[in-house]
Amino acid sequence: MKKIFIGFIVLCLFTGCNSKNDSKDPTPTYHSISAEEVFKEIESEESRLYIIDVRTLSEYNSGHIKTAVNVPLDKIDMIGDYVPSKKDKVVVYCQSGSRSRQAFNELIELGYQNVFDLGGIQDWNYEIIR
Repeated sequence: MKKIFIGFIVLCLFTGCNSKNDSKDPTPTYHSISAEEVFKEIESEESRLYIIDVRTLSEYNSGHIKTAVNVPLDKIDMIGDYVPSKKDKVVVYCQSGSRSRQAFNELIELGYQNVFDLGGIQDWNYEIIR
């Protein structure tokens, strides 16, 4: 019995004996990304970045970021058609930043692990594709 008790004490020392769950919160935190960072990555030949414009199709057609794909916010659950892996780097943007924040949250809920919010195209100081 004494050996079992000593074994239990040793086990507690190495693993912790509290009943509290010490694991880190698995919910990813909010990540923003600057226009400059996105631009540099777009220009990189090794870029593995998926840029998602969550505005309406008419807004997208009025001008969008190079390589961006239009997936309106109300269809964000269709993202799997455009982004092959939930581990891929995804950047979302809209007109002013409100819808992109919503899209960010929805993508996290869908299990995407590498999501960044660019905010609004109004802050994009680089070429726009029309």
